[in-house]
Amino acid sequence: MLATVLGMVLIASGTYFALSRLSTKSGPAAPPTTTAPIFTPPGTIFVAQHGAIYTISKGRVGRLNLSTSTFWAQPAVSPDGSQLVVSAGDSRFTDLFLVSPTGEIRRRLTNDSAREVDQNHWAFYPRFSSDGGSLYYSWDPKNPGNTFRVDLAVYSLDLKNEQAPPGRRWTEPDAFTGGDVHPQPVKGGSLLYAGYSAGSDLQIQSRIWLQSRPGVSGRPLTELIANCGSPALSPAGDQLAMICSPTAEKANLVVAPFSNGVIGPPTLTIDDQLAASPAWSPDGTSISYLAAGKGGTGFDLWWIPTKATATVTGSATPSPSPGVTPGRRQVTTGLDLDATSTPAWSPL
Repeated sequence: MLATVLGMVLIASGTYFALSRLSTKSGPAAPPTTTAPIFTPPGTIFVAQHGAIYTISKGRVGRLNLSTSTFWAQPAVSPDGSQLVVSAGDSRFTDLFLVSPTGEIRRRLTNDSAREVDQNHWAFYPRFSSDGGSLYYSWDPKNPGNTFRVDLAVYSLDLKNEQAPPGRRWTEPDAFTGGDVHPQPVKGGSLLYAGYSAGSDLQIQSRIWLQSRPGVSGRPLTELIANCGSPALSPAGDQLAMICSPTAEKANLVVAPFSNGVIGPPTLTIDDQLAASPAWSPDGTSISYLAAGKGGTGFDLWWIPTKATATVTGSATPSPSPGVTPGRRQVTTGLDLDATSTPAWSPL
């Protein structure tokens, strides 16, 4: 099942149902520190499992020294690898914390708990800007007419000047869909994100959006029918990885060129796995992502070079193509990792 606080928060919203494709039939997972990776990519990759944050580096798995009484998820790493932001909390609220790469808490960035439960907030999907000076994340602004409505909007915080939360608001989510998630700041000042909307048949689906500055209307870059989300922009800003689910049974990893606000034809499509949460290597030559095991068992970490040969189509909706993608490597096995926590890849 979804082992995240996000599922509890969004259980009444469209985002939860859109994320339900990430559910699995996993049994008890192995403690990550009792296992060794099958394959180790360069650098350090931070992943989440059952409320704890783990590191995969140099052939070993370690655990961040964070309180075991708190549910930790969704790590994000600064471009230089010197600090992390993690989401922490429970079904009532979550906050963002700035921590060291070993788990030492340096600063609390939000304060989302309240005396009245309908005034609590949730903060998810943190992401550093390319210079590490700002943090983008999703947070639920309150609707005066319905304070229990949870539609996430994208905000940004100036970390250098310790801007007060929630910071600067960027997006206006569609009502009763779950809102806007996975913010990806673009060099030059614009923003990519996944926004949920209701289609003609009232099914909640996701599109990739581009917004030039805070408060203006965004522009969809993918069709609603393609149901693309989880955008991940390469370090150079010239390629975009995403997860597209044209049917309820599909969650395909798609990589395509990105230039001048336009997504080009896919150069890599993996459609023989239930994939989630892609993340680029710091040098932009490979991608890590999460994928469910055979028969819908728990999610594990996988790696693939971006120049691998795979199914190529002319749109963001890939066509079926069975078989194994050349160059793909499984990193972990039997861990049931948190599928809504994107791996955070540090160069250190």
